[in-house]
Amino acid sequence: MAYNLDDLDQHMANLRSTLRFFTDSLERTDHNSPDWLAPDLISLRNQSGRLQESMQNFRAQLLTTGLAEKKVTPPSRASALVWKLTSADPQAVEQPSKPRRLVPSLPRRHTFTSFATSTITGSDADRGAES
Repeated sequence: MAYNLDDLDQHMANLRSTLRFFTDSLERTDHNSPDWLAPDLISLRNQSGRLQESMQNFRAQLLTTGLAEKKVTPPSRASALVWKLTSADPQAVEQPSKPRRLVPSLPRRHTFTSFATSTITGSDADRGAES
């Protein structure tokens, strides 16, 4: 079984963020803070730091034993299908064709511009007078 280093790195980044939060919170305490707050923040900060160090050691051990792998991800969602197909069989990939129009084209209706043009030029009036 191989362990994904990207997932492990993401968890370690989250731990670093948590560690920063506890450190910043501890720095913001003052003499008006409750007595229990500073010791609890110190304890949580130390536990997060130890967990982060343990995860770094675990990551290093995975690398030395060869149980670690980096997950290769496609650069974007749109190319995921192409990436998946090319990783399976590079010869099987076809370029996507131009999408077909599913809705039949509708007859063009008179617009305000065509109405205004015919009214100004008198083409409708001429036709009415001839009939």
